[in-house]
Amino acid sequence: MSLMKKQLREVWDALRASRRHRDDALSEVRIRRLRGIEDLRVPFQYPVSVLAGPNGCGKSTVLFACACAYRVPGRGPREFTPTSLFPNFTNRQPGDLSDPVRRTELEFHYVYGGDRLSRPTRDLLFADLDGTASYSEFHMSSGERSVLRISNDISELSNALVLIDEVDTGLHPYTQQQTMLELQRSALRQGLQVVVASHSPVVIDSVPPEGRIFLDRDDDGGEVRLAPIYRDIFQKALYGQSRDRLSSGCGISCGRTPRDMRPDSDWEWRTWRAQYRSWIDLRREP
Repeated sequence: MSLMKKQLREVWDALRASRRHRDDALSEVRIRRLRGIEDLRVPFQYPVSVLAGPNGCGKSTVLFACACAYRVPGRGPREFTPTSLFPNFTNRQPGDLSDPVRRTELEFHYVYGGDRLSRPTRDLLFADLDGTASYSEFHMSSGERSVLRISNDISELSNALVLIDEVDTGLHPYTQQQTMLELQRSALRQGLQVVVASHSPVVIDSVPPEGRIFLDRDDDGGEVRLAPIYRDIFQKALYGQSRDRLSSGCGISCGRTPRDMRPDSDWEWRTWRAQYRSWIDLRREP
């Protein structure tokens, strides 16, 4: 077992044990009739969760909904509310998380109770990796800049909800894995709950099975649902295509190995090999 894998398993065990002693956590969000989602329940069974799925399946919608779960100290009364995060959400009643015109509802479940109409107070960090930073970035890549910004913001939080969209943007697979390790260590030290969205198999493999949340859209009715972890869903989550369509291009179902599909450069080969091994580890995970 590699050193990184050993460190990840150690922090997984520590975070699992810490769940019994957490004073505050968002345990589930339910979204009804919003952005093409008819009725979706998303449970959070591990302090650091990864949302995965094809483009347009609702990952950002779930993140935005989570941002409405708490009243945020020091923020404006409407900064993290459905009316500000979701266009055309018509209800203007303070604290109300439903829209009677479109019959849209956001429902939250917390570890220690809590009413969806009177939200508990909790710090919130909603990181947009495309945002600008206040420090010089002349010698930094976009990936380095995003990691530094997130690290700086998270270091000041305690018992907060942290939401990060496209956490793998601009990062090498090894840096993605290291970033997820440090996020989980921060969650353990500072009592954080972290939810990220990603298409990267390395990011998905960096949390235990109970922290992996796969969303999929039904091909027939277009309904968003929670999907089980198996190969076709995993392929669609990463590439938006089913196994049959991928097999001709990737050779996955016809028994070809990464060596048969070796890219031109050694760096590309090492990157593909790391992602392929993460795929195999995920399928073998009990």
